[in-house]
Amino acid sequence: MKTRQWLIVLSIILSLLLVTGCRAARVNKQASSGLAPMATEAPSQAEYDRATASEGAKGGAAPVELPAADSFAAAANQQMIIRTVNITILVDDVDKASQDIVTLVANYKGYVSSSNLWHEGERTYANITLRVPAESLDALLAELRSKAVRVDSESISTQDVSQEYVDLDSRLRNLEATEQELLQVLDNIYEKSYKAEDVLSVYRELTTIRGEIEQIKGRQQYLENLTALATVQVSLQPVATPPSVVEEGKFNPM
Repeated sequence: MKTRQWLIVLSIILSLLLVTGCRAARVNKQASSGLAPMATEAPSQAEYDRATASEGAKGGAAPVELPAADSFAAAANQQMIIRTVNITILVDDVDKASQDIVTLVANYKGYVSSSNLWHEGERTYANITLRVPAESLDALLAELRSKAVRVDSESISTQDVSQEYVDLDSRLRNLEATEQELLQVLDNIYEKSYKAEDVLSVYRELTTIRGEIEQIKGRQQYLENLTALATVQVSLQPVATPPSVVEEGKFNPM
């Protein structure tokens, strides 16, 4: 009986040794043939990234790159908005309010673009056009409202010129590239033929292109100035005095 039990245990041990030996043989065979053994665990994220990059280098499908958040922020910063404000305020003293506004806009690193003051009888009126940095517009308007007895009217308009500026920039690059090519052609004419009619023809083209380049640069500078500084047109009017009920020196029972 004991002999039979020992035979069963010995058979189990031999079976386990046989299975282990077969598995090791398969692994050795794969290693000798250049094949990697089958992974028992899922690849890590770093291994997946390295495999994807090497596949893209071999001409396979490269991973799709999503635009970074900074690119969206840069696109937003490229917006060029022209801001124009028209505001009419009633004040007690138009002359004093005009002087206060001139000092106020200087504090915001702006300036007075135009100013007009006139009298109608004993009443004084004024129109002042201010240019102030766009980022200081809200603060300036808040102070103007605080100085008024009443804000009679206020309107704010905006104009987006971003697309126009991009188009101008594209045209400018193309014209500058054409200008360089024409200069090279002119150098070749000087070195080879030096024909007067060819030189004059190239000069005419260069003059035309140079004029277009200067026009585009001028327009770009104009748009940059309009978007960097907001325009505020302030109309100052005196507070209306109530009419006297009784004329001086005359009796009126009412």
